[in-house]
Amino acid sequence: MLDVKSKDGDPKQVKGSVGIGLLTSRLQIEGPIQKDRTTFVLGGRITYSDWILNLLPDDSGYAGGKAGFSDANLSVTHKADDHNTIRLSGYWSADRFSFSGDTTFRYHNLNASIAWINKPNASRTRTFSAGFDRYGNTLENTFSDTEGYILDTRINQFWAKLDFERKYRNHTFIYGGQGMFYNLQGGHMKPAFSTSLVPDHSLPAEKALEGALYFGDTWQAAEKLTVEGGARLNVFAAMDPSKIYFGPEFRISGKYAVQDNLSLKAGFNTMRQNIHLISNSSSISPMDTWKLSGEQIKPTTGWQAAAGVYWTVFGSQVDLSAEVYWKQMSNYLDYKSGAKLVMNPDLADDLVTTYGRAYGIELMARKSAGRLNGWVSYTWSRSLLKEMEDRGLAAINAGDWYNAPHDKPHDVKVVANFKLTRRYSFSANLEYATGRPVTIPIGYYRYGGGNRLAYSERNAYRIPDYFRLDLAVNIDPGHYLKALAHASVTIGCYNVTGRKNPYSVYYTTEGGQKVTGHMLSVFATQIPYINLNILF
Repeated sequence: MLDVKSKDGDPKQVKGSVGIGLLTSRLQIEGPIQKDRTTFVLGGRITYSDWILNLLPDDSGYAGGKAGFSDANLSVTHKADDHNTIRLSGYWSADRFSFSGDTTFRYHNLNASIAWINKPNASRTRTFSAGFDRYGNTLENTFSDTEGYILDTRINQFWAKLDFERKYRNHTFIYGGQGMFYNLQGGHMKPAFSTSLVPDHSLPAEKALEGALYFGDTWQAAEKLTVEGGARLNVFAAMDPSKIYFGPEFRISGKYAVQDNLSLKAGFNTMRQNIHLISNSSSISPMDTWKLSGEQIKPTTGWQAAAGVYWTVFGSQVDLSAEVYWKQMSNYLDYKSGAKLVMNPDLADDLVTTYGRAYGIELMARKSAGRLNGWVSYTWSRSLLKEMEDRGLAAINAGDWYNAPHDKPHDVKVVANFKLTRRYSFSANLEYATGRPVTIPIGYYRYGGGNRLAYSERNAYRIPDYFRLDLAVNIDPGHYLKALAHASVTIGCYNVTGRKNPYSVYYTTEGGQKVTGHMLSVFATQIPYINLNILF
């Protein structure tokens, strides 16, 4: 879970940075609107990779494809007086990609919020915030003048929160409440051309209200012991048809400092989730299908326990950590074999509820100072599912535990930066991960006068493992204290080994018997780049 917050702009002067490259460019600028009172931060990024795809040969599978991403964020902070601050923030992003000229996938996010922070004294803080979030997913399939279509899904959220913080002796209390309105459009399909025979139709919108009250306390129980706990009451009310779910969530955690450089942490929390994502990972590029809890779908509930040890060694230059966790879930959604997940008005009938469990260990070593810095991490984890009800022969994997779609036991990441001189530095990023599970056809059988494919147990096989190495060198001409701007150049290469990491694996049939497997990779070659970076 990430808590992402926008920074405040510099209250004294305007400054920023620019990066210009062959594949990507970025801009960030910040400064005062009214000195020492109103500040802003503006940033944006853009990628433009279509020209690379146009250079690939026609038989590569990517000819005519497109790939691009852009985003922008703006934050304005106004300090009304010593006790009151108002912050406006907004974020927008959009990306698109296609592997051929007739199928394009688009995604976009839009967020806007306003917050009022009132701090009457050093021990009290009140914050009121409200905002709007939108997520959209679009598939444009234009392979045929008569069958071309555009498929959209949308999630809109309006929310408001009131948070309080009170410090009293060795306690820090937090409490408050929040409300949210969901408006989910699970699918809208329309013709891509005037000649298309695809009818314009939509699934009924799903709407719901969600509210919560919470209380928490961070207690400095002793010089070396900190305990944090809290409770939250969640209420979810689905509309048309109406259905109400409510229940508590609890959390407790503690930190004990054995020595100045050695600490132990442990925690336990329960969870409830009222919005569900269902994806078919066996298609060439699946559309996300979202559902709200309602008359036929219960909230997903669960709990998680975690513990870790954190040790700083070598004169506070290296941080070592080891964490273990165990997570249990109920009412997690999966789909029946042969289910229709897209534009299905009766999708709940094709879903099954499952138990879920996930567990693992995470190891990390991080060095933040010196000519050589970076970090190395390794995670071993498992994520498994099992049907909650006995459906006999129709049950997934005969009712036994099976791999969840995101089960990837091994994950290794290495980030290294080496400063050779004041002007030259090198960086390397390496990532390895076990291939995700897939279900594959293993034979065929005769039924209803025709051949039918027979599939393996759910997620019993895996796509090839993921491996990627990126290298770069940064050239800094020098620092000039009185210069208006400072420039540097980065030269690098993505995917140095040229590995064809699979994005998806899918299958086609010919004549009802011949099955052909396809592995689709994105940028399955070396991608060199050069960026000009400017600080001002």
